[in-house]
Amino acid sequence: MKSGMMYRVKWLAHISRLPKYNKGGYLIKFPGRYQKHVFPFLILAKISKDLNRIVNYLYELKPDLLIIDDRIAPKIEYKSKIGESYAEKIKIYRVLQLIADNLAYYARELYENNPKQFRSKIQRLLKQQKGPNHGHP
Repeated sequence: MKSGMMYRVKWLAHISRLPKYNKGGYLIKFPGRYQKHVFPFLILAKISKDLNRIVNYLYELKPDLLIIDDRIAPKIEYKSKIGESYAEKIKIYRVLQLIADNLAYYARELYENNPKQFRSKIQRLLKQQKGPNHGHP
């Protein structure tokens, strides 16, 4: 049985590159697929619109590598960062980038189309699970 991360995330696509008629179905299925196939492999996932909050959190977390949106990269000073355009060329980085892009796109669509349920749906999507990969607060 194939159960590795790379096998389980084959369904991931860059949402903004999908045809318009596929986006709705993809977004509807995204939370369930994310919870089942992606979340078990992640230590932590956060969503925020506040760039300063994200930067402060990054400095607390101190990741070994930061893969960051090319538009935001010049605004953040970090010792080991790469832009998305470079990350797309390396398979594992591309997968991590797709996860981040999908979360961001889903959150943005949810906020714009259903702001009253935004917080509860995002909290449910990012809820902590018990297990070896979910020790972070």
